[in-house]
Amino acid sequence: MYEQFQNILKMGPIGQIGKLSTGDSLDMPPHDESAILSNDATIKDMEGASVAYVAGMFSTLAIFVKAVTDVADGEKPTAEEFLQNLIASFYINLFGMSIEGTLSDVIGNLTALRTLALIGCSFSGTLPSELGNLSQLEFFALNSNKFMGHILPSLCKLSKVTLLDLADNNLNGPIPNSRDHGAGFDQLIIAQHFHLNQNMLQGSIPDYLFNSSMALKHILLDRNNFSEPIPASIGVLPKLEALRVNDNAFTGPVPAINNLTKLHVLMLSNNKLSGLMPNLTGMVGLENVDLSNDSFGPSEAPSWFTKLDKLMTLQMQHQTNVNASMPLARLSRNERHRWRAMDAPSI
Repeated sequence: MYEQFQNILKMGPIGQIGKLSTGDSLDMPPHDESAILSNDATIKDMEGASVAYVAGMFSTLAIFVKAVTDVADGEKPTAEEFLQNLIASFYINLFGMSIEGTLSDVIGNLTALRTLALIGCSFSGTLPSELGNLSQLEFFALNSNKFMGHILPSLCKLSKVTLLDLADNNLNGPIPNSRDHGAGFDQLIIAQHFHLNQNMLQGSIPDYLFNSSMALKHILLDRNNFSEPIPASIGVLPKLEALRVNDNAFTGPVPAINNLTKLHVLMLSNNKLSGLMPNLTGMVGLENVDLSNDSFGPSEAPSWFTKLDKLMTLQMQHQTNVNASMPLARLSRNERHRWRAMDAPSI
């Protein structure tokens, strides 16, 4: 039974493994004891439930794989019954388990999955294209592993996904789009989170990657190797709350983003952006803004600063072309404190 499970996900040993036997109660009648001993089991159902309850109290991960076999069910062989039930699973969460190895393409057989969370498991190798078979997937998180290679267009068939998190891996190449790759992130209309930060992704991001029909709330592209201008289509995403494109090699002016009135976080630092400093007038939801270490042309100190009541941090390190001559008399005492407390040019 365990060999079958391990072959399916190629995970190797997972923590402390023991066999779970069936039983009617916490008592140990002779027939239960005989069954447990004959199957080399460690605990039975009710005891397993108790272990899971205590593990939950102490925030400790406990995984129980229940296989309904021919012993109780019918005429199918045990291994076939087990695989059939595993394929019907809809939730896998192995957060923080040191598993290592590659992710088998057999994962594509688990077509009922709605949640796949393999976070911080030390997986390596390339992403299997068979992940695109998981058509019911809604929560897809493979972040904080060692995956390498390109993001495959087959992932863009996951039309029900709301969170797609591939952050903190070693992925390279472009973000797939439907015009250039046959399938692309532009087709993931109901996705709310694109977390692709902390990889080695590169190339330009075309305008047609985003459109106003998308439900995106978070676009995290920071700490990659993207180049060329930031796509203007980012400015038409009505629900966007966080945009992090810092620490790349983006060039050119910042596109118009004034329509992003729900944006809380805007990180543009450490690129090669030029032109005028972005005008953030009307972006009343902004709380954290970083415009440091870019190459914006000469401009006045931002007048929008005093009109963004929720703004908590504004960083503009090494923006020597900003004329920070805003008269203090125009600012209230709180506004003076905020301006001086931020990492902005001296007034």
